[in-house]
Amino acid sequence: MKSKTKKKNILKLGLPKGSLQEATFEKLAKAGYDVKVSSRSYLPYIDDEEMEIRLIRAQEVSRYVEHGYLDCGITGHDWVIENGSKVHEVGELLFSKATRQAARWVLAVPENSRIRKPADLQGKRIATEVVQITKKYLRKHKVKADVEFSWGATEVKAHELVDAIVEITETGKSLIANKLRIVDTLLTSTPRLIVNQASWKQKWGSNSIFWKRNCQNCCKACQLCVIQQFLVWHCQAGWQWKLSLMSRLFVRSFLNSKLQEQRESLSIPSTKSFIKS
Repeated sequence: MKSKTKKKNILKLGLPKGSLQEATFEKLAKAGYDVKVSSRSYLPYIDDEEMEIRLIRAQEVSRYVEHGYLDCGITGHDWVIENGSKVHEVGELLFSKATRQAARWVLAVPENSRIRKPADLQGKRIATEVVQITKKYLRKHKVKADVEFSWGATEVKAHELVDAIVEITETGKSLIANKLRIVDTLLTSTPRLIVNQASWKQKWGSNSIFWKRNCQNCCKACQLCVIQQFLVWHCQAGWQWKLSLMSRLFVRSFLNSKLQEQRESLSIPSTKSFIKS
């Protein structure tokens, strides 16, 4: 009788290449993963035989997750909105490439511009990388204006080529350096862990991907609602968990750095027991 070879399930994870890449790798390292990548490769090594990583521009991650080419990915909330991607947002990852502040997409104009409010954009020309977000903002304020896609160096265009720009900023220093003034904030964005909707519902035998709901006491004590919803591959009695990406990211990194004192007072099990054997 021929022996049946059990198909190995691989979790395909998309990580943002570019400005958030190093911060994401640091986050994964704190979560217990060893990730290595060469300068010419888009296929990083990770020390987990059940996971594969793809490096993709943050602008594209949500589309590939939505269509099922990736099971999950890390990208900004702004690109999920811009692409209109129908994905499951598991949770927010609190890190930033420059500060601990969330990134903001802002409407900015030259310091001497007469544009002071959204209504002043009527009939004007706006350059931005987030065309759909900008158009939605204009519709909200019942303003008709021309919105053009900007491939980069958007701040420079505000002085000669367009009337206003919608650009991303964390501190606002770059805008000030380019003698620009913020008129309004269109969207605040932070990195998110997103999952393909079908993958989220899929069961891999006994190693199902599901929400960890019987740890609500821990959640309430820590006052972190996101911890209530752990993504796990396997659960046994007595807090013996074989945790996957989500739980490691939030327990190993977030709790260790933010709630060390609370964790000790609550007698939460050592994170060493979370590492898969």
